[in-house]
Amino acid sequence: MKKRIGDPWMPADQYGKSLSGLGLSLLVVDIEIAVAFQTEVRGAKVIYSDPDMAILEAQGSN
Repeated sequence: MKKRIGDPWMPADQYGKSLSGLGLSLLVVDIEIAVAFQTEVRGAKVIYSDPDMAILEAQGSN
């Protein structure tokens, strides 16, 4: 079930075209906890986050 209210941060086709290199998609139950782990433990940088999804950059890829 979608939790985000409002428009997406970037149109899907535009975001897809902006990607390069290797990317990983992780399915998680709690975005907030997953983001905290990735930033605190792995040193990832948050590019975008909302209740439905998060985009992070780590080790030179996003």
